[in-house]
Amino acid sequence: MSESRAPVPIVELIEDFGLIGGAEQVVLDLVAGLDRELWHPCVAIVNPQILPDLVRERGGAVIDLPPGSGVSYRLISRLRRELRQLPAGLLHSHLLKMNTLGALAGRWAGVTTIGSIHGILNHETTSAARRYARLAYRLSHRTVVVSDWLGEYYRRTYSVGGDKVTTIHNGFNPMRLTEPTDSEVADFKSTFGLFGKSPIIVAVGNVKPVKGYDLLIDAAARLKQTYPEIRVLIAGRNSGDMANSLREHAASRGVAEAVTFIGELRTLGLLFAIADVYVSTSRHEGFSLTTIEAMASRIPVVVTDCGGPSEIVRHEQDGLVVPNENVGAIAAGIQRILTESGLAVRLADAGYQRAHERFTLERMVASHDRLYRELTSYGTAV
Repeated sequence: MSESRAPVPIVELIEDFGLIGGAEQVVLDLVAGLDRELWHPCVAIVNPQILPDLVRERGGAVIDLPPGSGVSYRLISRLRRELRQLPAGLLHSHLLKMNTLGALAGRWAGVTTIGSIHGILNHETTSAARRYARLAYRLSHRTVVVSDWLGEYYRRTYSVGGDKVTTIHNGFNPMRLTEPTDSEVADFKSTFGLFGKSPIIVAVGNVKPVKGYDLLIDAAARLKQTYPEIRVLIAGRNSGDMANSLREHAASRGVAEAVTFIGELRTLGLLFAIADVYVSTSRHEGFSLTTIEAMASRIPVVVTDCGGPSEIVRHEQDGLVVPNENVGAIAAGIQRILTESGLAVRLADAGYQRAHERFTLERMVASHDRLYRELTSYGTAV
């Protein structure tokens, strides 16, 4: 390969929902981590809100695309024009609708396309959604999934072959896990009334039904009988209606004072510094980056057997995996961590090692780098 070659423009395509979830974090991490001597990262953003500034902070270029409720000819045409003007060497889209938009615009522009699946929600399993997904798969050169489990679920749900599906696990960003000072920890505890030695359960994820926070609240109600001062901290972006509904649910279970929604956190070091156990009660999860982040912070984890998390966590080896939507099993798993100190330490240490060996940011970026090389001229000896 000639050393004088200019970096190849790589366009990441995503819709901006005004929050940072798994797909958004992957895009930002790729922009920050890709080798600038090889790649020129750009992010095409449909309905830009919070992502443009975050992309620019990481040194990426931004392509603003207008909002749209569907995959319209206007949007396809606009993206095609942007791809040809760069000209783009590769288009990598994220999430179902953007995968379809990217596949259509990319093919029209003559650009190699990749679509990433980060999870499959209920509204993405309708007959119309399945048609869009099959079209995107057929037109794309490769489809990336974030776990082997999700790959199998994707194939079954959309009745597509597996020859173009590649698994790339997400990786945790150490910048989100900065260790806080003692004074910062003290201030955090004071803010949320965390006093004494009450057990602290933490969960991280945007507040929506799929995260199963109602199950966590029900588990806390059971645990309160043994631990009257137990606290549950839930970090994540929330809509007022959903959070209020869960607060009412907590009140009906007698744990209104125990459950606190602390909102979205850009860094998780403070939360993990005071945690006794991290719990993921998702009903369905393609991966679970926050589970990795907890493990990387040496926090023992309890996760439901709902897809990606049980691919990350090996039961009894580096965490506990409990049956999905089973409140009794969730509560029992948490209680084991709280009462069996030897188990808690062993799982925390093993989880830390697994996160730092298998799910690093460097590994995730390197895997995408290899795929980009394979699908562009960098994969060919010149």
